[in-house]
Amino acid sequence: MNKILLIENEDSGKYYQELVQKSIENVEIIWVRNRNDALIAFSKHSFKVVVYDQRLDNNELGIDIMLELKKKDKFLVGIMLSAYATSDDTAKAGKEGILFEFVNKNFIKTLPTIIIDALRYYDLNRALDTTQEKVYIGRLFKRRSFFHPLKYYIVMKDLIDSNYVFDESWEDVYMINAGEEQCQKKSIEITRSVKVVNTIKDDYKQEADFSKLQHLVELNFQNQISISQQIETKDDVKTIDEIVKTYKMPTIPQAVDTDYLTTTILQCGQVYKKYEIIILEECSLCDSNTYHHLQVYVPTDRKKFRKINTYRFGSQEIVEVSPRN
Repeated sequence: MNKILLIENEDSGKYYQELVQKSIENVEIIWVRNRNDALIAFSKHSFKVVVYDQRLDNNELGIDIMLELKKKDKFLVGIMLSAYATSDDTAKAGKEGILFEFVNKNFIKTLPTIIIDALRYYDLNRALDTTQEKVYIGRLFKRRSFFHPLKYYIVMKDLIDSNYVFDESWEDVYMINAGEEQCQKKSIEITRSVKVVNTIKDDYKQEADFSKLQHLVELNFQNQISISQQIETKDDVKTIDEIVKTYKMPTIPQAVDTDYLTTTILQCGQVYKKYEIIILEECSLCDSNTYHHLQVYVPTDRKKFRKINTYRFGSQEIVEVSPRN
């Protein structure tokens, strides 16, 4: 989970917090109002990015707090947030190395995009300075040239979610409509393929074909897949039976003027381990290095279940469920 510290003395901080968390996956933003609360939060959490308002209560300045925090973590990325900051403020922050970007509050909706860039910047800087050993994953050739070899290394690998389910992978395994079973209980298909996703699709400029780089990364992560060759469908059905018995809600129509449950669908999805990695592309002939930020999804044989309840007036609720011991 990527953690972000927001220092904002006004109540609008709540809106900024919700804006970022709704716009970016895998992010937790902790909102504080002053220097003391910022230091307390910093002692309890590991932050990558600090979004700080320049003008705070009691003559406190965001830039001074950011300078203090930067001494505790040299990789920390700062984003200044203000409607009144002067050119002197931004110049000082830039000179001190604590200004990644300035965001005018009148254009606050640009904040999530800037935070995404700041998180990548943090990861890249940490990878460049890390003591983690480079892991060689293979060699490719530059496009349209068999005399221009490129070497690839993993220089940073973080497990950021061990219970990830793709939105499109949820499958209906049981349905109740007006009290009657509508679909038979079944086992979902388990994939054994590693998925590699480029996180910067718009401006990605790779020297070699990306599909070939994907293949190198997939091979490197294959040994982390722990899925048995025999998937016991009987166990799946037993689990589904248990969940249906425990969590099934009655779908009996109430009075005409009241809302009532019309459909209950039990869905199942395969769980992946989600990694963020940084790949070093090394070219000895050109004496140049390029870094690529990727996400890798490693399949497991674990499953998650959720129940979707639909009501008479079209409202829906999604509830994650699991077998009870």
